[in-house]
Amino acid sequence: MSKTFRVINEFTLSHTDSEDETMVSSTLLISYAVTIRTHLGPLMLLSGAKRMVFQNKRMSSFLINDSKYAFLKELGLGENNCGVFNGVWSACGPITQSLSPSNNKPIANVSYVSIIQNGTVDDCRIAIIEARKAYEYWADVPSPRRGEIVRQIGDSLRSQLTNLGKLMGKIVAEGVGEVQEYVDICDYATGLSRSLNGQIMPSERPGHALIEQWNPLGYNIYIFLFLFVGFKNLYTYRLVQSVLDKNNVPGALCSLVCGEVSMTRVLADVGHYLVNDKSVNLVSFTGSTEVGRIVGQQVQGRFGKSLLELGGNNAIIVNDDADLDMVVPATVFAAVGTAGQRCTSTRRLIVHESIYEQVIERIKRAYAQFETRIGDPLDSNTIIGPLHDEKGVMKYKISKIFMVKKRMFHTAVIIGNTIYYNSLFRAFSILWIIGSPGPKFFPFHFKYSKCLQVDWVMHYSNINRLTCIQNYLFRSTCTINYSKELPLAQGIKFE
Repeated sequence: MSKTFRVINEFTLSHTDSEDETMVSSTLLISYAVTIRTHLGPLMLLSGAKRMVFQNKRMSSFLINDSKYAFLKELGLGENNCGVFNGVWSACGPITQSLSPSNNKPIANVSYVSIIQNGTVDDCRIAIIEARKAYEYWADVPSPRRGEIVRQIGDSLRSQLTNLGKLMGKIVAEGVGEVQEYVDICDYATGLSRSLNGQIMPSERPGHALIEQWNPLGYNIYIFLFLFVGFKNLYTYRLVQSVLDKNNVPGALCSLVCGEVSMTRVLADVGHYLVNDKSVNLVSFTGSTEVGRIVGQQVQGRFGKSLLELGGNNAIIVNDDADLDMVVPATVFAAVGTAGQRCTSTRRLIVHESIYEQVIERIKRAYAQFETRIGDPLDSNTIIGPLHDEKGVMKYKISKIFMVKKRMFHTAVIIGNTIYYNSLFRAFSILWIIGSPGPKFFPFHFKYSKCLQVDWVMHYSNINRLTCIQNYLFRSTCTINYSKELPLAQGIKFE
């Protein structure tokens, strides 16, 4: 067995808070990509903009000059690059090197705004001023015309789909899939630009009518983590800039500020300024729960609007009649996809006790194939690429899938949402796998409290009664796969 890959076949038994002795949780410890990365030194996202911590790792040559990475120059990357765009490319921060997560080699130099120089907040302030000027112009452009420009942006991204996918630092299939989502959103927004219909309502005043009209919210900022590079990297902005220039739209409409992550503070100066600027109408943040809590509190403190997409701890529930040929690939992919670096990654697998051992053995065999399929994300054989950086390696040195036996569906849902194992885990989504959807349909409603728990589980026999009941509930989304096929996202295939 390779030293860089191991499956730890140890099961730690611990009782849940249930008094039922059969409700025992087992922990299946599986160490995969993160293990092999611990000896590679500091790792950086391929398109990331991180200040190099280990200065002694500097190398004289850049990967952009390597024929294997020719796509970098095709995207417009040079040896020196600015990390701020406010209609023009500029930056006041120091020059740093962005490293490839695959081999720890420098890709190119990037000039950042940084908490080191006093110009950091000034860069942010100028970017916001210019962006607000561009917003005033953009708000007067008719919605269908705005949609047409967004369509052109989608086409520009589509023309570089493969190159941008390689840039992501994930395996190519996953990288292309992430960029494709960006393209799909452009297509969706294009259609939406012609369908923002408003209602016409009667007025109590004679000779009056009430018309519902959509108005632009205002100037928004988006703080993304490394997973969504398609939305924030320098090269995507260059594609967007070319479309805006062609349509005589101010480039500052889509401004970019690359700021460092503080080593001592949760929010560095750049993030702190952007979050607290009262001229920003909406702050969208994607990242950890810890930082998201601070962002939400600070934005709310100035009565601003925030949109937070934070971490998760998701469960898969497997019934005794489930097709294991579909269960195992779905479970493994949900756990190892994107090297486990996403909020939708599976953390717990809740299996009916009658098939518990079968599922464990199948998952162990499935993981065994990864010994030779971990590494360079540009290699077509690779299934698990590198982690984002060294901090991620240390945090997830051993990845855990919590496997729990369950006897009935009702208890499975309860455990799926709240489970105690040294600390409280909270689930935000559940996948329930059964043999046939048929008459088995369990709509369930979550009661949002300190612990995410199930409020009720019910059968239904009359669609009218179900429709009546759901009017009193929060809305949820259910996907029902009634086929025998289980295509994985981004075209990933397991042998």
